[in-house]
Amino acid sequence: MMLLLQAFPILIALLCIGLAFLPEHHKSIRNPVYTDGIIVRKNVQRIQKRQTETEAFAPVCCYKVGEREITATSREYFPEWQYHYLNGQQVKICYDEQNPDLFQICGNKSEWKKGVLLTVGIGTLVAYFILRLQYH
Repeated sequence: MMLLLQAFPILIALLCIGLAFLPEHHKSIRNPVYTDGIIVRKNVQRIQKRQTETEAFAPVCCYKVGEREITATSREYFPEWQYHYLNGQQVKICYDEQNPDLFQICGNKSEWKKGVLLTVGIGTLVAYFILRLQYH
């Protein structure tokens, strides 16, 4: 039992580090295929929210599927303050193997999660070994 308690911080740290490197799961992409794409422009949509009209943007991406080159618009729109893609920017995407026009940009939501998980995992390991050296 004491050994399990001593190993608990290491297990938590390794779990956090492992979760940081798991591939992102996309609910709307059933058969994901990963590739690189280029942002070519953005689509603009006006949305009404709380009696205020604002603009939302969706990236338009160009990518290769086999020998074909596809230019498709993301189905996810972002408010102006959250949209950070530039024309010509290379991005990692995943598209649906059965419907290649359906894609999502990978990593745009999970970079901060990966950073937090790595920080917690590595920080826990460092703290554990420092405390272990100090008190044993």
